[in-house]
Amino acid sequence: MLILPRARLLQHLYRTRLPALTVAPSTAPESRLLLAHLDAAWSLAEQLGPDATHATGEAMAMLLTGLIRTHAPTAIPPQSLRAAATAYADSRLRDPDLAPATIARALNVSVRTLHRAFADGETVMAYVRRRRLEGARRELDCPGTPYTVADVAARWQFADSSHFRRAHRGT
Repeated sequence: MLILPRARLLQHLYRTRLPALTVAPSTAPESRLLLAHLDAAWSLAEQLGPDATHATGEAMAMLLTGLIRTHAPTAIPPQSLRAAATAYADSRLRDPDLAPATIARALNVSVRTLHRAFADGETVMAYVRRRRLEGARRELDCPGTPYTVADVAARWQFADSSHFRRAHRGT
């Protein structure tokens, strides 16, 4: 895993948007070349003068730029983004930290881009709220459920049972 200063890379990426995360297999040619360069630079570090050290750093930045451009995630069309966002949200409906920022970060898009994908219908959080209500209703409708309304409300991330009842009545 490499964690590098964003400002240092931006000067080499020019107008390319720097993704939050780029995953490249270590077997990819770009990864192998970068790692070989790092190994060589490390082994020669004490023998290099200031100019060569600077050039080595610039070469590493350019190799890393090539790796990022090759392996960075591509933009997701709005319909696919919405489908990906709803799938992500559905898999984490009981997560108390589920929010537009969390979903956007997981999908490597901005919060604004995420909201635009939902612009033609319900909002991201309205979708989450509706799906949480559906899950809570299913749980309460199970015959012989040992849980109280308050238990179910808490498990589905409603502040309390009165908040759940108001949301339930509002639908």
